[in-house]
Amino acid sequence: MKEISALLASGSARAIGAAIAAGEISALEATEWYLDRIERFDQGKDDINCVRTVSRLAREEARRADAALAAGQAAGPLHGVPYSDQR
Repeated sequence: MKEISALLASGSARAIGAAIAAGEISALEATEWYLDRIERFDQGKDDINCVRTVSRLAREEARRADAALAAGQAAGPLHGVPYSDQR
């Protein structure tokens, strides 16, 4: 798990996408890892407060990405990689 945490903490979308495609980690596991970090660091005791909203559908979308991958329908090298954007 330490290797997976290091991979996810690196923020390399290509490396995370490759790990998801190789079955080393699922899109749902990656999503849960990032959601946990948001809760602990952004909205937790450190109260960084840099994430305005979190999609209610994040877990559902990750599950769909995993199902598509299992069916051989990956949408590209970033398939299933969780991301955030600024608006």
